[in-house]
Amino acid sequence: MCQAYNKLGAPAVWKVALQVQSVPGGGHAPVRGDSTRHAKRKAEPEISEPVSVDVTVMGSVHRVGEPLQLDCEATGLPAPKLSWTHEGIEVRPDGHRSLLPTKLSWTHEGIEVRPDGHRSLLPNSTLYIASAAMSDGGEYHCTGRNDHSEASASVKIPIEEVPVPENCRDDAKLANCNLIVKARYCTLRQYARICCRSCLLAGQIHKGAIDNLIS
Repeated sequence: MCQAYNKLGAPAVWKVALQVQSVPGGGHAPVRGDSTRHAKRKAEPEISEPVSVDVTVMGSVHRVGEPLQLDCEATGLPAPKLSWTHEGIEVRPDGHRSLLPTKLSWTHEGIEVRPDGHRSLLPNSTLYIASAAMSDGGEYHCTGRNDHSEASASVKIPIEEVPVPENCRDDAKLANCNLIVKARYCTLRQYARICCRSCLLAGQIHKGAIDNLIS
């Protein structure tokens, strides 16, 4: 019974019937809370493929003073990083070689090859030497590696020695020709004359220029 009274006249009375029903399953009605749902994310499987490396050489005869080009192609997933070595030492820039952006690794006689002004590593994974020296002969390795595997390919490059004219000699009394070649000073006439033989075998001067150089 519900009764309402405003102090004026008789109170108003209502009869109310309350019916109670049980919740199905005997439980309580759920309390409303955070309705945000967190979906579980499935990890995508990582796709991998073994690394494979192949090396090709441009030309069959390689002479002092002539260009030398070695191409390295690698496949694999994830994409492999590549490097060059020459005689076991990494190829690095030194004035004889130049290193451009690349994912390749080359070795020459076990040493990693790096760009140095004499040798260049091109973006397409090519090792390029504009003017080969006798010291560029030997074994080159191109190595590719990713997080799952590693592979390499090698090639041996013989360099034919250029005949040295009789009037093209080194004068050890005036200069250390090994240092002259290493510093690439053969481009300077005075040093090229003093170290003619070493500069010629290093590919830093050409045989056709010797007569003009010596005179």
